[in-house]
Amino acid sequence: MNKLGFNCIAIDQRSGLKARGIENETHKRAKKKGLATKYPDAIPDLEATILYVKDELKAKKIIIWGSSYSAALVLYMGAQHPDLIDGILSFSPGEYFEIDGKTIVSFVPRIKCPVFITSAKNEHKQWEDFYAQITAKKTSFLPKESGFHGSKALWFDKKGHAEYWKAVKEFLKAF
Repeated sequence: MNKLGFNCIAIDQRSGLKARGIENETHKRAKKKGLATKYPDAIPDLEATILYVKDELKAKKIIIWGSSYSAALVLYMGAQHPDLIDGILSFSPGEYFEIDGKTIVSFVPRIKCPVFITSAKNEHKQWEDFYAQITAKKTSFLPKESGFHGSKALWFDKKGHAEYWKAVKEFLKAF
């Protein structure tokens, strides 16, 4: 993303365990402090990051990116904070949880910024209702072959990563 001209911040949320053999230190610290670590419990982590990027880093535009459960969270965040978020990339969202007894799809009509949604080919049904309910500018991508769950689809060791990157780059041209 830096090569494409974007400044980025990546966070460990209090939900999630490990990726590529690297443990989520934020999850470990949250557990030690007795904090809840279910998927929706990561919302304060996302909100704090967005406010930090806006207020401290003085970002002119904020694009949020989520993978798997956090792909659903970024859609929720876009609905809750339309004045702060300028774009959303959502890799393999689904109804993995509810927030205050409401489904994720119930929030997405409030999104005002451009949205990009993708997944593995066999996951399309998990997010087609989300996509249908988004009234803002939206783009979807499905790979020609099977693809991969979440942002793993972009990893250079994953077959088909180049076609995902092409779609992401095309979406990001608007920013």
